[in-house]
Amino acid sequence: MQRLFIQLDDLPDEILIYIFKKLYNVEVLYSLMGVNQQFNRIVHDTIFTRVLYLLKYCPDDDSTFPLPDPILD
Repeated sequence: MQRLFIQLDDLPDEILIYIFKKLYNVEVLYSLMGVNQQFNRIVHDTIFTRVLYLLKYCPDDDSTFPLPDPILD
C-alpha cells in the first residue's frame, strides 16, 4: 500500500477556510499571516478580517478584557 503525505497547504482554499473558521479569527490571522501566498490570501479575506475582537491581556490575574473604543478609533 502506498502512503500519501498531504500537507496543509496542499488542501484547496475552500477546505482551509472551513477549517480556519472553526478557530478564533485573530489566532488565524496572527498564526498564518506571512507563511505563504495561499495563507496570506485566505487570512486577508473579509471572512477573517471583517470582525476582529481586540483584547488586552493582564498576566497578573490571567484575565482578558476588550479594548476601550477610543483606542480602536
